[in-house]
Amino acid sequence: MTKWRPNNKITFSKWQDCERCGLPWPLKALRRQRGLLVCPECWDNPSHEDHMKERVNELRHVEKSSETEPGE
Repeated sequence: MTKWRPNNKITFSKWQDCERCGLPWPLKALRRQRGLLVCPECWDNPSHEDHMKERVNELRHVEKSSETEPGE
């Protein structure tokens, strides 16, 4: 369940429970691994497949951001 909680910078961000340990974390800190949103402490050694999926997602994000930037 997503919750709103203040963080240490007096701003608000979405928080969600880690699906392994159940502790609340900022949503931006959670990463998807094998279909679960896990916190940095529960994130175990990712497989090659996990690394490749993360890299592909990074490249897609870069492509999308370059498409939205105004051209020179």
